[in-house]
Amino acid sequence: MIKRKDTNELITPPAPLNVLDKSLADVSFLAGMLVDKFMYHLPLYRQHQRLQQSGIQLSRSTLTSLGSRTIDLLTPIFHAQFGHILQSRVLAMDETPIKAGRKAKGKMCQGYLRPIYGEADARRLQGVYILQGT
Repeated sequence: MIKRKDTNELITPPAPLNVLDKSLADVSFLAGMLVDKFMYHLPLYRQHQRLQQSGIQLSRSTLTSLGSRTIDLLTPIFHAQFGHILQSRVLAMDETPIKAGRKAKGKMCQGYLRPIYGEADARRLQGVYILQGT
């Protein structure tokens, strides 16, 4: 809110546009949700519990939808980074088996985490991770 000195008029600038259409979630909420999920391994149902404990009423399906839509926004960045890596003279790749998804009760599917690295410049490696299930 801004108050003009000459007229004492209060002016309210319009709110900035949201990243996701028809959503009240702002960039900091969406970024925090993805960081909590993928960096700190905090599942969405736990994040949902935290939000409820803070007095924020939001359905789990809405939280899942927000996460999915935000990841869709990041997909072009992934493709640009991956394309840059594939232009490297030298590529390095690792294949780490992990249990992912549910095949049947008590049985997990075999998945693979495949980080791919290429030289970005002389000082550091640049990499992306691809999760693939079978």
